[in-house]
Amino acid sequence: MSLISHFFASFGVSFLIYKLISVSVATFGLIAIYYFIKEVANKRVALLTTFLSALSFWYLVWARLGNYNILTPIITALMMYFFITYIKKQTIKWLTLSIFTSCLGLFTYAGIFLLPFILLALLLVEMVIRKKALNGKRLIAIIFLFLPGFLLFSFLVFHDLNNFTNGYIGTKLFDSEASTNEIVSRILVNVGRTITMLHVEGDIVFRWNISKAPLLDWLSGIFFIIGFIYCIIKEKKFLPYLLIPLLLLPIPSILPSHPPVEIPSSSRTMPIIPFVFLFVAYGVDYFIRFIKERLGTMWGWVALAVSLLLISFLNLYNYFVLYPKQLPNKNVSFGREIAEYIDTQPISTPVYLASLGWGEWGQPSSDSIYYSLKNKKRILVNGLPSCNESSRQSFIVILDPTNIGQVDAIKKCYPYAKAGSHETLNQMVFRSLINQ
Repeated sequence: MSLISHFFASFGVSFLIYKLISVSVATFGLIAIYYFIKEVANKRVALLTTFLSALSFWYLVWARLGNYNILTPIITALMMYFFITYIKKQTIKWLTLSIFTSCLGLFTYAGIFLLPFILLALLLVEMVIRKKALNGKRLIAIIFLFLPGFLLFSFLVFHDLNNFTNGYIGTKLFDSEASTNEIVSRILVNVGRTITMLHVEGDIVFRWNISKAPLLDWLSGIFFIIGFIYCIIKEKKFLPYLLIPLLLLPIPSILPSHPPVEIPSSSRTMPIIPFVFLFVAYGVDYFIRFIKERLGTMWGWVALAVSLLLISFLNLYNYFVLYPKQLPNKNVSFGREIAEYIDTQPISTPVYLASLGWGEWGQPSSDSIYYSLKNKKRILVNGLPSCNESSRQSFIVILDPTNIGQVDAIKKCYPYAKAGSHETLNQMVFRSLINQ
């Protein structure tokens, strides 16, 4: 957050800066995914994974939204990159970096609170695979490296204990009113719905998904299955280190305390994105090599081009065509439309917001208008101009387009005020009244 604040200090607060920061963070996430996958597989599969992630509707939406959820695949990919490098080089530097990165999950988002414990499980599995003894020195080193993160997190919990027991986070973790049978039943249902979210039915929330659409397009879904089977049969070296995070990271998203409508969750399962698209990439890579062996190199390249173009088309069509159609008011930002209109008027003219929230899902809000303005020094007033003031005073009034009576009432006080209607995409966005 402190790094982001420097962007605002340098370039100012605006809608564009928000989006540039979000896209920059998402781009850094793709770099982290690339380096992680390159260590696990090879450069070819890493490039495929990065390309598929970058063009996936799932990743694109969160890159656009600017929500802190976009940090979760970055932290996960970095932790895995440092851990896999540690396995290969066996130096304390890479172990330290992997533990430090995992502990960042404790301070980022509840969906990755489990990262340090997942890393502990990976370290244990690594010792078993390499047949290492858990000697005193190794155990002390691991505890010492994890200790600062756990102590800081403990301080955070005890500083606001109610939040972690009965508050926002606590209500996400526990459901004290449910019986044991209900809890078990909900967990089983949630596990089933989360497992099938990639291929059958995804998140219902229209803000970050085409409501109930699978999180993978149909072709990526096929390649995921092929890649998953291929890895189990052929790529066994790092398979345990891939399956453990893939199975454990979704745990926060399947807790029985979540309302059924929040399952499956595109947001809470974002940390598994690097693993999901690794398996998709393995599927594409296997398919291309199969075509090359059977039909020749040229047809292999043709198959690669067709596959990637089709996947790109499916995801970009979802993002640019289907997704906007289901957003409030056809994805028209009333706040931005009003701000652009206000910016065309003299800066000295006060603006009265006669009403707010007439659009779908409560737009526009005064904040959405203010933060979209080019000049933040402009005067915005919630309410109507007083009838007692001079009819010659200059002002602009922004009105609910469905409330015609409000326009007539103002014109009784200010008969020379000029009314205007403003439409976008064949829908009335707002009405204005200018008195000059």
